[in-house]
Amino acid sequence: MAALALAVLLLFAAGGALSTFEMRSLASSSPVTHRSKARRPRERTRPSLYLCALWFGTIFFYLSVPAMVVISLATGLASST
Repeated sequence: MAALALAVLLLFAAGGALSTFEMRSLASSSPVTHRSKARRPRERTRPSLYLCALWFGTIFFYLSVPAMVVISLATGLASST
């Protein structure tokens, strides 16, 4: 249970930070910059990290739902006996 809570907190922190950086980058750049291959390596890496965080969150959600059901059932069965 603690591992699930820690993963959620880490995902929230990473997603929030990456989202903030991406929104600042989008607000301060022109459309030509996004199509250009002349971006700095850090500017090319950040969208990949953001995409990884989004995929991790999606996978984590679909894995955590069955885990929470199992934890709830186990807790309910343990308390009823």
